[in-house]
Amino acid sequence: MNSFRYSLRVNLLNLRHNYWFIPLLMMVGAMLLASIMLELDRRINTKTLEALGLFYDGDIDGERLLLATIAGSMITVAGVVFSIVMVALSFTSTQSGPRLLINFMRDRGTQIVLGVFTATFIYSLLVLRTIRAADSENGNLPHLSVTVGIVLAVLSFGVLIYFIHHTAEAIQIPNLIARVGSDLHEAVHANFPQATASELNSPYPAIEQTIAELPYPLTELIKSPRSGYLRLIDFGMLAEIAISHNYVIWVRHHPGDFVSAGGTLAKIWSEKPIEATTKADLEIAFVTDTHRSPDYDMEFLFNELVEVGLRAISPAINDPFTAMSCLDWLGAALCQIAERQLPSPYHYDENGILRLICYAPSFKGLMDDAFNQLRQYGQSSVAVTIRLLETLQTIAERLYRIEDFEVVKRHASMTLHGSTLTPLEATDREDIESAYQAVIDTLEQRKTLVGSAEA
Repeated sequence: MNSFRYSLRVNLLNLRHNYWFIPLLMMVGAMLLASIMLELDRRINTKTLEALGLFYDGDIDGERLLLATIAGSMITVAGVVFSIVMVALSFTSTQSGPRLLINFMRDRGTQIVLGVFTATFIYSLLVLRTIRAADSENGNLPHLSVTVGIVLAVLSFGVLIYFIHHTAEAIQIPNLIARVGSDLHEAVHANFPQATASELNSPYPAIEQTIAELPYPLTELIKSPRSGYLRLIDFGMLAEIAISHNYVIWVRHHPGDFVSAGGTLAKIWSEKPIEATTKADLEIAFVTDTHRSPDYDMEFLFNELVEVGLRAISPAINDPFTAMSCLDWLGAALCQIAERQLPSPYHYDENGILRLICYAPSFKGLMDDAFNQLRQYGQSSVAVTIRLLETLQTIAERLYRIEDFEVVKRHASMTLHGSTLTPLEATDREDIESAYQAVIDTLEQRKTLVGSAEA
C-alpha cells in the first residue's frame, strides 16, 4: 500500500512535465464531443438551419472525403509539430544546458497544441465511421457533427500559427532567461515573507542550540529507501504525524538534495519508540526522482540561470551578453530576498510546541549559488566582471540585515582579486577597480542609512 501511495505521488508530480497527459485528456474530450454531436444529429432537425447556410449540407461522399481529409491532415501536422518540438529541445539542450529542457516539457502551450491536433484527428475518425449509405438514403447524415469537424480544423490552423510563433519566441535566449527569472521571482515571493526592518534584523536561534534543549531523547532516524534527488517533502504530512504522536522532527535535507539509499532523511525526538507503520508513513513524505525540478526547489532556478551564463562564457560560445543578462536576473532575485524575511527553520503547532525543524535558505548561501561559479569562470572577461560588480552594487542598495553587508563585500573582494589573476589592459583594470570601489562606497552609505533608521 505504501509503495502504491509513493508511486502515485511521483506520477502526479510528473504529470506537469510530460507531453501525453493533456493531449490524452483532450482526446477523451474529443470522444465525448463526437458522441454528443452525433446524438444531437439524431435528435435535432437541422433542415431549417441548413437552409440558412449555417451547417454543412453535402452528400455522403462529400462528408466522407472532407472528414478523411481533415483526419489525414491533422495527423500529418501533429507529426510535424512533434518534429519541431524535438528540434527545439535539441537546440535548447545544446545552447543553454539540459536542465532547461524541463521548462519546455512543462510548457502548457505546446502541450495544448499537441492536444488540439490529436483531438481533432480522433473526432474526425469517430464521426467518419458513423456515415453510412443507409443514413444518406434516409436523409440522416450527421451534418452538425461534420460542421463541428470543420470548425475544429479551422481552429487547428490557428493553433498551428500560434505554435510556430510560440516556439520561435521560446527558443530565444533572452526569453528563456526571462521565463526562468520570472519563475524565480514567484518562488522568492512564495518562500520569503515581507517584513519590517526590525524583523529583518531578528535572527533565528541556532539549530544545534534548539536541539540541545529538546525535552525528548533522539529516538529514530528516517532512512531513504532509494537513491535520487528529493523532488518533494510533504511538510504538512510530517507536521500532522508530529502533532498526533508528539514528535519533534528535524528534516535534514531540502528539495533538490541528492540522497543515497540508506542515507538519513530526518531525525525524530520522541517520548516513546516509533511504530513501524508510522515510520513507513514518514518515508512516504519524502519523494525522490532521477532529476531535480523547479516546482519545490528554488535553488534549482538559480542553478538554471547560472548554467546558461556559464555556457555563454565558455570558449565554445563566448557570448558575454547572455552571461550579463543572467547576472541581471540573479541580481533582481537577490534584491528581493535582501528586503524580505528569511524563512524560519522552526514550525510550531497551535499550542506553540515545536514540531518541525527544516532547512531554511540563507542570504549567504543563495549569493554563493548565484555568483561563485560565474565569478570563477568569468574572471577573464572584463565585461562580465564589471557587470557582476554592478549587480553587487545594486544588491548593496537594498540591504537591511547587518550580516548581509559582509556577504556582499566578500563577493566584491573575491571578484576584484580574481580579476588580478588575469593579464588585463591598464584601462580595463581601472574600470574594474572603479566598479569595485562603487560597491564599497554603496555598502558604507547603505550601512549608515540603515543604522540611522534603526536609531
